[in-house]
Amino acid sequence: MSTRPSRVGVQEATQQNIKDQYKEFTRDLGWEPSYVPKEEMYPPEHAEGVHFSDWDKFDDPFRLFYKDYVKVQEKKEESLHMVFDHAARYDYLTRVEATWLEGMKLFACGQGQTEYETCKDHMAIARYSPAPALRAAALYQSIDELRHAQNYAHYLRYANRKLPGFSGWATLFQNHWLYQGIRHCFEDILTANPFEAIIGANVVLEIGFTNLNFVALPAVGAANYEYAWSQLQLTTQSDETRHMAIGQSMMRTLLEEDPRNLPIIQRWLDKWTWRLYRVDALGGSIFFDYFAKNKVMSYKEAFQKYFVDDFIGGLVADLGPFGLKEPAYLQYMLDDMDQLSHVVWKYLYQRKDMLWFKTFQPDDDDREWLTEKYPDWPNLVGGFWDEVRGGRDVSNAGLVPVCNLCQVACMFQDENGPMIEGPVELDGRTYWFCSTPCREIFMNEPEKYKGAKTIVDLVLDGAMPDDPDEFLKMIGISEPGLGGDLFAPNGEHTHNGHSH
Repeated sequence: MSTRPSRVGVQEATQQNIKDQYKEFTRDLGWEPSYVPKEEMYPPEHAEGVHFSDWDKFDDPFRLFYKDYVKVQEKKEESLHMVFDHAARYDYLTRVEATWLEGMKLFACGQGQTEYETCKDHMAIARYSPAPALRAAALYQSIDELRHAQNYAHYLRYANRKLPGFSGWATLFQNHWLYQGIRHCFEDILTANPFEAIIGANVVLEIGFTNLNFVALPAVGAANYEYAWSQLQLTTQSDETRHMAIGQSMMRTLLEEDPRNLPIIQRWLDKWTWRLYRVDALGGSIFFDYFAKNKVMSYKEAFQKYFVDDFIGGLVADLGPFGLKEPAYLQYMLDDMDQLSHVVWKYLYQRKDMLWFKTFQPDDDDREWLTEKYPDWPNLVGGFWDEVRGGRDVSNAGLVPVCNLCQVACMFQDENGPMIEGPVELDGRTYWFCSTPCREIFMNEPEKYKGAKTIVDLVLDGAMPDDPDEFLKMIGISEPGLGGDLFAPNGEHTHNGHSH
């Protein structure tokens, strides 16, 4: 009696078929060049010590074909623009809390440009990665990021119909002192090798910080009646799942391949969690705690849940068996939580006339909430706001020292006062840093960072105008009166016909 041979199941056969098809789809991206040596086409420094024996084995977990990609994105774009059309037709901007709209001038301008910066980052990954499947995945992501940038430009156009301060975003991002830390960070990713860039962009940014800003923050936006922007954030986040998978797959593949990759990946994880944390301090933190009139959660609570518990906890649980540990600078971040948004908001308020959006004093409800969430708030900044309420002019047209690594103002504090690390002397130049992590990251790669000039360097060198009006024009503020205090002296502000 003959026995029936075992057969492969339908599901397994289908998966094998898709994998084979995708390998065939990406195969021609790995040709042997005849006109230059392969080392010139993919210079060895772009792998920077990463150990991997056969780049053709590197896999993309999504194995997405272009025609399928286009179909999915088309449906998402149609849905998003229906929301924009509906919001414009029924004038939803008149319902949004005035404080939140001012924040949108900061967030939407910066986010659109960072999406474009990430597009360039993934174009570089697609160009220089030695793995064909990774090049294909990075190409898709560069298209994603370009589309996201265009959607933010569309939002800026939608909002600019009703309110000033949503135009001139390209010049602001390039020149304004508030954006220099963000710009510097994403240009740092652009100049990294493809695998470090994926740790920064696809792992830390996409998994860690987009959950804060594309999942938690839209809930806060919706509570302040900004539904169009909230939908834009959620639509953008729907692409991030694929981006996250690229980062997770790359880390796991390299860790499985060779234990010598572990210290390299750990060093990049340490670096980019800190670098992107410093960037988030300039935007994310103050939206949860200050711009939101209707508050949903504190930045401290959101950071703990979405970054520490979900991102760090999940990453270590998944890759800990290979030896990966939580980022070395995580405790510095947690120690920062009780002061972060408050010192940033104070710093911005003191320079409110140098901004294109309005800041404001915390009212009684804000103070009560902030003291509940941050018990040390009265001791940290309560006295400052008491003086402001009492009529003291706290305006400051100068810029404090800026960190030579992260390009963020040295505004943070500890029990001894402002936290300024340094000096470090290199080639006749003195460098200062806002924190121990920034100093250590700089000293690990001094040749990469020592040539950069901060905006304070440019001001002191005379490379920027000394006249206040000309200075504002150069950094992107050509329309007077965009900054300042949102509220009138009596504490009431009328926005689009109703008071807040």
